Amino acid sequence: MKNYFLSLLFLSVVISGCQLGNTSNAIPDVSSAFEGDEGLVLSFFENAPPDKVVPGATMPIAILIENKGAADVTCDDSSFREDAGCGYFVVDDNTPIVNIMPKLGESGAPKSTLLKDALIGTDKIEGKESYLAGGRAVIELTAKIEHPRKETRRSVIANICYPYKTFVSTSVCIATAHYTVPEDKLVCDLKSISLTDQGAPVAVKKIEQDSIIIGNKARPRFKIFISKVGKGIVLKDSAGALKNACTPNSDESPGIGTVTVEEATLSGINLDCENESKTITGRSSNEFIECGSVNIDNLPDEFNIDADNNLVATLKITLSYGFQTSVSKSVKIEVLDEPPEIKKVTVDKEINPGEPFNMFFLAEDDFGLENIQLLERSKVLVDENSFPQYETLVNIPDNPFECKDKLSCENTFTLTAPYAEGRYFYVAQAVDTSDLITRRTVLVVVNGEPPEIIEFEVPETALPGEQIKITITASDDSKVDYIQVFNKKGDKVIDFDCIANPCNPTGITVKVPETAGDKYSYKIVATDIVGQRAESEFKEGVVEEVPNT
Repeated sequence: MKNYFLSLLFLSVVISGCQLGNTSNAIPDVSSAFEGDEGLVLSFFENAPPDKVVPGATMPIAILIENKGAADVTCDDSSFREDAGCGYFVVDDNTPIVNIMPKLGESGAPKSTLLKDALIGTDKIEGKESYLAGGRAVIELTAKIEHPRKETRRSVIANICYPYKTFVSTSVCIATAHYTVPEDKLVCDLKSISLTDQGAPVAVKKIEQDSIIIGNKARPRFKIFISKVGKGIVLKDSAGALKNACTPNSDESPGIGTVTVEEATLSGINLDCENESKTITGRSSNEFIECGSVNIDNLPDEFNIDADNNLVATLKITLSYGFQTSVSKSVKIEVLDEPPEIKKVTVDKEINPGEPFNMFFLAEDDFGLENIQLLERSKVLVDENSFPQYETLVNIPDNPFECKDKLSCENTFTLTAPYAEGRYFYVAQAVDTSDLITRRTVLVVVNGEPPEIIEFEVPETALPGEQIKITITASDDSKVDYIQVFNKKGDKVIDFDCIANPCNPTGITVKVPETAGDKYSYKIVATDIVGQRAESEFKEGVVEEVPNT
């Protein structure tokens, strides 16, 4: 999964770093009042991005850029780094957060554009002056939220990769009177100088000073100890390295940790640095660059030994490097997941006891299915008020059937029918990737022999309007469910639910016509528990005259 990067590239910043700490040898502090360990700093506005979003929504992203360093960042400087102004603005998607665009209605292209085109209402981010806050700028974006398979979290990450400079100015000692002046009378000595932060993420923390006597000159040497003090990553100061560091999935090395002494002077005299580029790992306090004067002929007479006293000079150091800092926020993508839908469950029409039959099962889900399976109700209940419990049917191949997160999943299960005729209930269950469950009861009818009508008798004669008794006996290999009696017109005159097998209802009577000579005719239909029927022929009788007494 790719990370989402908001990359701000090539921001050239010159930081006038300041030595604010006390030296251990009471050398006068000539540094400025700037302090701190930050350069450009990113932060998100409240609710941009929000804490949570839903799929299909448009998400706002508003980024505040604060210059907490000491130099201006001017975007209309065409001489800066190949006419790039104050840098580039690059965006990378982090699915399902996609289609990162400048705010609707604003100019600028997605993915990559000049930073000056993305900044709103300014082309300059001023540096701080002394203890006052620096300038600010805003970038506004919108993002589209796709539909993930399940609820998830994604981090919106804003990265800024920019060149930076730290400028240090402090007083140092030149030992020109080693032996001619008592130690307690020296205006300075060669003790190490400890410095605090200089208003930049990389600082000179200590300077070890020394003077080597060559001829009649005191040749100064300095070990400049450098540390990363800000939150972020030190990079090589080059356009390519900065771009690679803030480009997702780049195969090129950004040159991590490289700091270069761009300039070192001693009271206006250029110093040479033997290892002017140094990789800062941050794992050691012994990372330094050594600088000094190589050509003693360039040293003024004040550097002659046996002077009236030691000499106090001003050491100025400019460090150049790249730096990467970031801000991130975790966004919850709330998936409004619907339970799976069972689209179809069908079984064979003719199912015989003890024989195999097929059940086709099709289910769908909006984000993906985990499995489909066939269940049966558990025969064990905790109590009579408990919810029904279900158990997976065993001895069925591929039950449960794994759907592998597909949106649509189907399978034909092969089962063995029960050995007795009857109506059996199975449970079809679909489970989606969010563990939402849908169940459907499936009726399976196992056929047997239809019912058999063993006895059906209707009196051959009856008096007008008489209630006559009908004799019925029916049997089935499972159970007769009910018996119905119909007249010749097709009217149902009796509906009897059977309890025992065979079914032998007693006390069934019907009323015959009121007119002598009329005929009456009845038949019965016996239906078993699976719906199979047996039907008799009509049996007739006639209404006789009432005999004279």
